Amino acid sequence: ADAILLIAASLTKAKIKTFADLAKSLGLEIIVEVHSRNEIDKIPEAANIVGVNNRNLKSQQIDINTSFQLLNHLPKEKTKISESGIDKAEAIIELKKIGYSGFLIGSYFMRHPEPSMVCKAFIASLEQLNLKKIKCDEN
Repeated sequence: ADAILLIAASLTKAKIKTFADLAKSLGLEIIVEVHSRNEIDKIPEAANIVGVNNRNLKSQQIDINTSFQLLNHLPKEKTKISESGIDKAEAIIELKKIGYSGFLIGSYFMRHPEPSMVCKAFIASLEQLNLKKIKCDEN
């Protein structure tokens, strides 16, 4: 393993710190996943990465706006990942603009009978949007 995922909704602040310190001592990257502002207080210093889960683990409702709403409350020095609810390449462009550098996309691909083909098309769409952005920036 290269990393450990600690889900703030499932763990106390003390448990997260204990697990993060152990993971750090083993040379693992630490990702702390949050969904709400009160969970942000649980992020330990040892964590390198913060994942914002757009899926509410209690209701299973997905709202990508969670990533937009929580960004300014996240520690500035942490790498930020937006997780779940991403189904358009445009969403990645918008999230990158505001400070996210990683994205977890799963259910969007898995809903389709040929997830690899949908993933390939998604990547091509993202590449096209990036090329358009680069051309606009040059002008």
